[in-house]
Amino acid sequence: MSDKNSGQHSRLSNVYPIQLYKSHAFTARDPELRNIESWLNTDKPSTYLAWISGIGGIGKTTLMMEMRNLCRQASVRTLWLDGRTCLRMPSDFLLSIDMTLQYEYGLAHDTEVPLLEHIRQALSAHRTAIFLDNCEHIDVIESWFLSSFLFQLPPKDVLLVLGSRTELPIKWRSQPNFNIRIEQFILDVFTPQEIAAYLHQHQLPDEVVDTVAQKTQGHPLSLVLAVDALQRSSQGAVQAVQSIDGIISADILKEVTTSDLYDALQVLSVLPGAQLMHIEALTGKSMSIQSYQQLQELSFVGYDGQGLSLQHDIVTQVLRRTFYQRNAAAFRRYCKNAIMLLAEQYPSATKLKQMQIAVHVLELYLEFIPVHSDYANFPSSARPGPQKSFELADLPHLHRMLDSAIELGTWLCEFVEPDSYHELLDFMAFNYPQGIRIVRSESGVPLTLGISVWLHEGTLPLLERYAPRYLQDALAQELPDLQTRPEEFMDSLCLLISIVDVTNRHHLPEKLGVLSFMDWYTLVGAGARLIVASGDEIVNQLMRQFGYREKLTLPEERASDGISVFELDFRNENFLRWANTMALQLDNTQTPNILFAQPTKLAVSREEVGQMLKDLYRPNALGNTNLAQRLQLTGTELQQHLQSLLQSSPPTMPLTKLHQDILRESYGRKQVTKAALAGMFNMSRTTLHRHTRQAIEALAEALATAYSK
Repeated sequence: MSDKNSGQHSRLSNVYPIQLYKSHAFTARDPELRNIESWLNTDKPSTYLAWISGIGGIGKTTLMMEMRNLCRQASVRTLWLDGRTCLRMPSDFLLSIDMTLQYEYGLAHDTEVPLLEHIRQALSAHRTAIFLDNCEHIDVIESWFLSSFLFQLPPKDVLLVLGSRTELPIKWRSQPNFNIRIEQFILDVFTPQEIAAYLHQHQLPDEVVDTVAQKTQGHPLSLVLAVDALQRSSQGAVQAVQSIDGIISADILKEVTTSDLYDALQVLSVLPGAQLMHIEALTGKSMSIQSYQQLQELSFVGYDGQGLSLQHDIVTQVLRRTFYQRNAAAFRRYCKNAIMLLAEQYPSATKLKQMQIAVHVLELYLEFIPVHSDYANFPSSARPGPQKSFELADLPHLHRMLDSAIELGTWLCEFVEPDSYHELLDFMAFNYPQGIRIVRSESGVPLTLGISVWLHEGTLPLLERYAPRYLQDALAQELPDLQTRPEEFMDSLCLLISIVDVTNRHHLPEKLGVLSFMDWYTLVGAGARLIVASGDEIVNQLMRQFGYREKLTLPEERASDGISVFELDFRNENFLRWANTMALQLDNTQTPNILFAQPTKLAVSREEVGQMLKDLYRPNALGNTNLAQRLQLTGTELQQHLQSLLQSSPPTMPLTKLHQDILRESYGRKQVTKAALAGMFNMSRTTLHRHTRQAIEALAEALATAYSK
């Protein structure tokens, strides 16, 4: 029997002569690779889906690239997709496959044949492997992916490999009608034995193994950077290993470069796919071909067909923080120029490349713009934890978050009735879970909750039930089209609820607001439109600052200024206009220079300051104040300076932190009673009134001093 099996394996190996391949910078993933090797060495194998999960930098992408190498050795057609740009809607996913088939294999799509059928025919004709990296948000198209795409796949000769920081969704494991074998591989850090094998592979001595294992904790990216530094050290590996604690720090990264490579790394931290001419354009310096080649030799730099790019998110984050701290003005200029360069590339780029450009411009702008409000302060030290989709076990915590938000009167959404918040959350949880977005802490606890609905014929009943004013007012003209729009062609969504955990002890609500606000952008970053209804002037001001277009204003009893309907539209040329606007705004993100227009100290009355605080989020009204007209200030300039005084740390004399807190809470929060404010500061209402009066007088004094000679 064993001889028979051995003969069969030999025969198949002649057809698919695949042996385990490992590049010189890769180790310790043999079990996962052998599963792919087994599939390739099987005659007419069943269609197979491998889900690879693990934390950032653990080696998911590297493992998938090794798997792709195996497939290419076997003459298997390989397609590589990036989930950050092709998972916003089913049509984007299908279009990405179609473009790859066309550009890499010359398989043009006959427009008479439906796109999904064309892809099915192409997969049936030749053994094919599809690699989908960064698919953390596949839940957006999950129902379609499971019910339509997977069921249309040929039963044999198709391999799908998906990489994600999240584990395989439970729903995928419990599909009763699947004829596809699904397996999950959870990547963990390397063991000491695997670390030793990796170090020996790079000809490093045994004496450094224990120290490297201890200080890198087996994290693949830390290990790669550590080995790179040890090999280049003039001290020798044994001596250099004692200073390995700073391997990922900017100091170590600076030491691995010459001055021109250092400048080039700044470019790579803000610009993906940088060619030599792009680096020279952003740095304003010439760079030799030899230096460009040296840059590519760094372990964390790779060539992706478009140019050189940083290969790991961790390296990108370290470099950006370091460069920004060393020269904020220069790094801001790099960001602006990178956005302008990407905007120039946008019109002639493929749809796939356009989606990548959109995601990157958003990332750059949101990382470097300082904006301060009671709901979101940029930049923020708060960072999201592991990306993980909504689970039913989150419901009790999310309901508690809703209760706290309702009690404190924080912003939710004016088109959803307060009595329906909890019912809406439950309905989404059991019927449309992909519409629930959560940003989590490092321990996985929900920090923010967002509920949104993509607009197509199947979701209109949900809006009719919970947010009918979207259909009656904001979308009235589009309604006939939406009533016949299939899910495959959805390109817009409505925000229904967006809150943060206001009871979190580790992060202030306005810091969590950054995570929530940035998450809105991920919804539309690949070329969609987000529609938001808000009657909160603080939120409205934030949206104006971040490029939202105010579509219309509706009267509303609960909002003194009515409800404004905003759009963030990244479809087609709308994104290009937004990108150019954001690039120009990067020049004006610092606190504006104070205009010293008067030769003597100004008189600023308490009454005048009190009125300005009431109009703090109305730049037009501020521009008409006596102070603005005397100093020839625009309303926006006066607004920014007031906000700076209310946020500065340490406070500008004679303001105190208590003064700042009282003024922000008193004039920044809506629908909060005086009694509630007094309770927040553990004061009686009389004491709060006295402190508020003193705070206004202190702010008036600070303004008078600042604008005097």
